[in-house]
Amino acid sequence: MTVIVQVVYEKIAYFSPEGLEYSFVRVPIGGSDFSTHYYAYDDVVNDSILRYFNLTEEDYLLKIPNIKRAQSLSNGKVKLFTTAWSAPDWMKNIQTNGRSSLKPEYYQLWADYYIKFLDAYAAEDIRFWGLTPQNEPSHGNLFYSGFNSMGWTADQQLEWVVGNLAPNLEENGYSNLELMILDDQRIFLNAWVDTIFQNETANKVTSGVAIHWYLDFISSANHLDTAHEAFPDKFLLYTEACITHISTQVPVYLGSWNRGERYMSSIIEVTNHWVTGWVDWNLVLDLDGGPNWANNTVDAPIIVNATADEFYKQPMFYALAHFSKFVPPGSVHIGLETENNSNFIENVAFVTEDGLKVIILQNKGYTNQSVVIRDVDKEYVVDFVPDKSKLQEKKRIPTNVLEWSLVRRMDIANATYFQVNKNLTYQQILGFGGAMTDSAAININSLSEETQNRLLSAYFSPEGITYSFIRVPMGGADFSTHYYAYDDVLNDSTLEHFNLTEEDYLFKIPNIKRAQSLSNVQLKLFTTAWSAPDWMKNIQADGMSSLKPEYYQLWADYYVKFLDAYVEEDVHFWGLTPQNEPSHGSLLYNGFNSMGWTAEQQMEWVVGNLAPTLEKNGYSDLELMVLDDQRLFLTDWVDTLFKNETINQLASGVAIHWYMDAYSSVNNLDTVHEAFPDKFLLYTEASNLHSSREAPVFLGSWSRGEAYMSSIIEVTNHWVTGWVDWNLALDLDGGPNWANNTVDSPIIVNATADEFYKQPMFYALAHFSKFVPPGSVRIGLETENSNSIENVAFLTEDGIKVIILQNKKSTDQQVVIRDAEKGDVFVDVPARSMHTIICI
Repeated sequence: MTVIVQVVYEKIAYFSPEGLEYSFVRVPIGGSDFSTHYYAYDDVVNDSILRYFNLTEEDYLLKIPNIKRAQSLSNGKVKLFTTAWSAPDWMKNIQTNGRSSLKPEYYQLWADYYIKFLDAYAAEDIRFWGLTPQNEPSHGNLFYSGFNSMGWTADQQLEWVVGNLAPNLEENGYSNLELMILDDQRIFLNAWVDTIFQNETANKVTSGVAIHWYLDFISSANHLDTAHEAFPDKFLLYTEACITHISTQVPVYLGSWNRGERYMSSIIEVTNHWVTGWVDWNLVLDLDGGPNWANNTVDAPIIVNATADEFYKQPMFYALAHFSKFVPPGSVHIGLETENNSNFIENVAFVTEDGLKVIILQNKGYTNQSVVIRDVDKEYVVDFVPDKSKLQEKKRIPTNVLEWSLVRRMDIANATYFQVNKNLTYQQILGFGGAMTDSAAININSLSEETQNRLLSAYFSPEGITYSFIRVPMGGADFSTHYYAYDDVLNDSTLEHFNLTEEDYLFKIPNIKRAQSLSNVQLKLFTTAWSAPDWMKNIQADGMSSLKPEYYQLWADYYVKFLDAYVEEDVHFWGLTPQNEPSHGSLLYNGFNSMGWTAEQQMEWVVGNLAPTLEKNGYSDLELMVLDDQRLFLTDWVDTLFKNETINQLASGVAIHWYMDAYSSVNNLDTVHEAFPDKFLLYTEASNLHSSREAPVFLGSWSRGEAYMSSIIEVTNHWVTGWVDWNLALDLDGGPNWANNTVDSPIIVNATADEFYKQPMFYALAHFSKFVPPGSVRIGLETENSNSIENVAFLTEDGIKVIILQNKKSTDQQVVIRDAEKGDVFVDVPARSMHTIICI
């Protein structure tokens, strides 16, 4: 790696030079979810002059004293910025689904509320450096997660900032504050920047953009470059990050090295893309990740144990320290070049105002790496070996079959007890599987015929893991070698030129048939489209698109053309969805095949076109699933669609993707099941993504296997009937993918060596697909304290009880499983292990 001082980028202005103290403090205006209760500063209904506006004890006794102590410790160098989570409820329009927005008649009063807050803190000798108009304006607009929020569109916020907030700030002596827009996820960055900064007044009064990290994994870091290139005078600042968790995990994972690595990866990535600073969420939390009145607990760099009067600095703390300690405010990001970073050592470099060069590296691999750093100014070479980024994990045998002895009763101190209850029954299981994408089929075909058969047998045969589902894209997806549809002839209003392609005839169809021949179960195939041909769509300059209404019927005909063409090849489908990820193209665009729909638009098309066309052509028996998108959108889409009597009769279930599960409560699955118990819930896509600084494929990654295992255990405990992975097989680079949206896969193909590698993700899926066949029913598995052992149980049609456990903790545990019919069984559950126990 060569350090190039002449190549300078953005200034880093937000980290403390002394110790590890931050130079930033973010202060909520009033209550947030990380409060002990829900509140605002003026809850007196219709107080049109804010007569009753008051700070609270949270400010006077807690926040203000600690802010002042932080300022005294840092010699006054702490920069404070603020934002609001919500206006008082009486100022808002609140929908039945919890989403809300500011009533237009209170636009000016809400701007006055901001001034009241700033004045009240100034009276306490606390002055702010900056503010944002709203925390996460998408929360309350696009979705609602059960805590303080208020939704805005970019256009609405533009109107309020220009017409109310900015004039108010200037009139009251706060025009010097750094006004930042967005304060939300990176996926919304470019759309908000384009809308707001292209307004001359808003451009003049705003200084930068505030960004949250939570959905970075589905949004390219290149969006940061795009925003910087379009508006180079606006700084980019990350203003919130924390480690969230799914319901089967503990919010606080003391000493988690992986969580520290994630912080490090993010900061390295975004500072390499013009970001000027990175502000964490809660400075400290308790052992439960709170308090949080909405039970939205998370992890933090420092965890407090008040009972013992002590606190614990976690790896996240030390990840931040690499920057806060050595990259003081005023430092500049400089060039750090390498000819070959195939070892994926994450890296970034800075020069301080004192002329010190700071190079920060992270090795997330499992082996030591040698690195040479060349400095063209100093003319010296530093050759060193960074420590292992984490302890080498134990070598694991993928599967280890053991036999246990049953006894009538067993009592073991400190063991975790689970009681199997086969009389407590829940949903019936449909099955598990993966997707036969173009890329998957191309990778399978890249092997010799013998190796191809072994790969397909590993998935589909009785000797393998007995997959029962195959998802088949209708035409091109990003996991194709090029962008295409089945009829790219402009204005072909009769679909005369509709044709399957070589991707179908040479790759997908032959491999589907081979899978069917290997399987001893009836494979269920389902399909969906990523996009209509471009000539059928309205395509915006930002890439978002929608189907032109005049082509609604033709697009339904296109579906039937596809189904007919596969029937001619003797391939029959079990089900379909109307669109893959309808939010992609509607709310965001990630640079590959997509077409956006709102729930109302899709309801109109399904009821008016797709369903009648399917029935007319003999496909009314297909299982029609709605959504096929993130759980974040689940309740809104289901409420809209299933309350329509026609679509309720037509649709059989709901298809869900896993990517944003960390930002949507698993209880949303229960809500949907309780409202519509006749509709099945099926997970239809999952894969492990990566940041721009990481390798898409991480061979042998146990944590990625654990992530699959955690998800399946969690969602099947909440009425989900099956879980379908994304690509069945990918190459060593996680492709091919024409849009460079590469990911990991349970099986990785090395065509040059004519071999394939079954990863921990494969074995995680095997615990379910092999031992929980279609027709199995989830049953009760009760415990007073699971000790964080993730668990679920099923009863097969043959009367076999299947108990699946995962221990993600770093310590061994002992488990006793109690079965009223069979007796007790003792199971050793080592650290970081997965288990299936079969009671015959």
